[in-house]
Amino acid sequence: MTNIKDVQFVNLHPETGYTHCTYVKAGNFIFTSYHAATLDEGGNPLTDIESQTENIFKNLKKTLEDANASLDDIIKTTVLIKNKEDFKKMIGIYRNQFRTDFPARTTIISDFLSDRILIQIDVVAYVSD
Repeated sequence: MTNIKDVQFVNLHPETGYTHCTYVKAGNFIFTSYHAATLDEGGNPLTDIESQTENIFKNLKKTLEDANASLDDIIKTTVLIKNKEDFKKMIGIYRNQFRTDFPARTTIISDFLSDRILIQIDVVAYVSD
C-alpha cells in the first residue's frame, strides 16, 4: 500500500469551496474527481450533452497536464449521465477523445445535485516513470 506521504492531493480550484480534490496523484496513478461542465470558458451555459462532454474533456486535458499526463494516459473512466437517451450522443464525443485503445469504462445513469449537469466524468490515468 502507498504510504500517505507519497500521495499528492491537488485542488486546482480552491475558491469553489468544494470538499474534494481536482485530482490525487498516488505513485504513477492519477485519480480525477467531479469533472462536469455547465458553463463554457466565457461563462455561457452549456445545455446539451455534446457541449458538456466536449468541455469536460477540455477540462480533463488541463487537469491531466497539471499532473504531467495526457488523455492518452487514461486507463479507466467512470461516466455518469443523467438521461439514458443521451448515451449515443455522448459516446460520439467520447470516442473521438482517444487515439489508441479505449480505456476501461463504466457508464451509470444518475441524477445530480444540480439540474444543469447532464454528465460527469472521472478518470484514472497511469504514467510510467
